[in-house]
Amino acid sequence: MLNGQVLPSSISYLALGDSYTIGASVDPNGRWPNQFIDSLVKLGYTINRNDIVATTGWNTRSLLNGMNNANLQPQYNLVSILIGVNNFYQNRPVDQYRNELSEIIDSALVLVNQDTNAVFLVTIPDYGYTPFGQSQISSISANTDLYNSIKDSTAKEYGIPVYEITEISREGLNDPDLVASDDLHPSAKQYGLWVDKIIDEMLSFSTNIEKLDFLIESDGLLIHADEAALLKVFDFNGKLLKQSSLSKNSNFKVELHAGTYVLNLQSAKGIKVSKVIIK
Repeated sequence: MLNGQVLPSSISYLALGDSYTIGASVDPNGRWPNQFIDSLVKLGYTINRNDIVATTGWNTRSLLNGMNNANLQPQYNLVSILIGVNNFYQNRPVDQYRNELSEIIDSALVLVNQDTNAVFLVTIPDYGYTPFGQSQISSISANTDLYNSIKDSTAKEYGIPVYEITEISREGLNDPDLVASDDLHPSAKQYGLWVDKIIDEMLSFSTNIEKLDFLIESDGLLIHADEAALLKVFDFNGKLLKQSSLSKNSNFKVELHAGTYVLNLQSAKGIKVSKVIIK
């Protein structure tokens, strides 16, 4: 389930979770929250804070305790939550997960001044599709689906987005490069695929395309600028392809081949970002 989410142009980010958030067995740069922030920087967003509260082995109660011990302040406008695998790995009651996940969301909302647009959940990856877990793949997958369904229904109650990355993790036995050297956790490569999917879905909602005022033509885009602005065009891997200064009330032609692109239009009024698919 996914609700629309609008990203602010200037981001103070907090990632909450367990080993999947702290990036067990990968370098810090390979952690998905850090890859997420790096991708947003390439797209033109300003990052004021990038904090992580997560530890390998944490369940929902551990995370709540960790948040309290971290003495977090309401200085964020984007918070991610990825938690739950250790609840079922440690055989904790299902109802405990349901109740404590709500407590975590309530605490996160305090940190973003009750802005539901500023909080999002990420589904639990399936470690059954790793060398460590494959002997119990059926039970692990069943628990993963159960806890993700609780996460989904809880998010609906709050009206906050959930980004689904579980199916990516289920390619771990088909592609060994998706699994870290410990044979259990995701690799930096897999985390990168998570980030691509999350940002893809975020950008589908983050700006109304009509407000960018452009037309898709047979050989590219025709863009109209209401204000003097700097236009940047990225491919979907974050590589800057073109950059041009647009004057007020001007039209600008961008020639593009078939593919997926991200437009970033920066003016005195702020930043607009949209994904565009050229066929």
